[in-house]
Amino acid sequence: MRFTTRIHLATSDAIQEAAQLLKAGEVVGLPTETVYGLAANAHNANAVKEIFNVKQRPAFDPLIVHVSDQHLQSPAGPLASLSLEGTIAPQVATWKNRAKIELLIARYWPGPLTLVLPKGLSIPDVVTSGQPTVGIRCPAHLAFQQVLAATKFPLAAPSANLFGRISPTRAQHVYRELGGQIQLIIDGGPCTVGVESTIIQIIDEPFTVKILRPGKIAADEIERLIGTPVTPTPGIAQTQIQKQGAVAPGMLDEHYAPTKPLILTLRPFSQMVPSMVAVPNELKGKKVGILSTGPLLDSFWNTFNPVKVIELSHQAVPQEIAQRLFLSLRELDEDQTVDWILADVPEPTSGLGLAIRDRLNRASRNKPLD
Repeated sequence: MRFTTRIHLATSDAIQEAAQLLKAGEVVGLPTETVYGLAANAHNANAVKEIFNVKQRPAFDPLIVHVSDQHLQSPAGPLASLSLEGTIAPQVATWKNRAKIELLIARYWPGPLTLVLPKGLSIPDVVTSGQPTVGIRCPAHLAFQQVLAATKFPLAAPSANLFGRISPTRAQHVYRELGGQIQLIIDGGPCTVGVESTIIQIIDEPFTVKILRPGKIAADEIERLIGTPVTPTPGIAQTQIQKQGAVAPGMLDEHYAPTKPLILTLRPFSQMVPSMVAVPNELKGKKVGILSTGPLLDSFWNTFNPVKVIELSHQAVPQEIAQRLFLSLRELDEDQTVDWILADVPEPTSGLGLAIRDRLNRASRNKPLD
């Protein structure tokens, strides 16, 4: 079905309209602090299936369920509140190590942290791709929380773009990819984080915490808070995930990609002396657009003669890079003068640094960080 897609600022009337559409089983584009999401009632299997249809998303890739910050005010605690709602399994509220989970919730919710826990009965299998666990997050964006308050049910919401492509950080990005497929996009302004949430999976006994997808919140932060080592999880090939299923979104080794080929260098451009600068074979004779995470040396101009250069952050500040990463990738991807994209990666000095490296590596053709 084709719609006339409308973009509305996050006024009270627009929030109510979004809530009514969601109650009717429709999907809506909503802003979060990470990226824009394509939301549907997480209790309604048919509505969730429409997310997969609109995104052209394979059924093996699960969705994150976004929950209201009202759970944080529950006298019994957020885990008990979420279990009563049926979002997570009842036993989680009585886990031996529940206090460590509640420490994470108290520190990082609302915010860009997704917890993968045993799922409750109110979450249909289509949300979790048949897995017994569910990823849950309490988003910090006011407009998303206002919609949650108006609907009074949790919302399943992956990024609001076609599957495998560059994540949207502006309402206009959602419109350009999904216009005609959905009725309404709420414009909440640019996303303040710019990359998707950190996803961690938690097992009670033995108490285990795994990073399934890096984000703003770093593993060492989590380790210091709960006193437990956090182990990383590498990217997984699509053929393997099709066989065994994915525990969380964003685990594919190919994702977040522009339509044009993206080639990465192994180190930041600012650390490469002229003698190290050479044109990769793939880029010879191509019109190159350069995406630089920091200042670009003159040697790159002389070697590549790029048709376009975007500098994400003159001081290589991770927050600035993350906020502009997907926006700038889209700009180069949509530029008709650019054939190929050459980008560098920042040093992994923070959670965001690792997240940026992760997104670029998965989006690239050469995947040098594997």
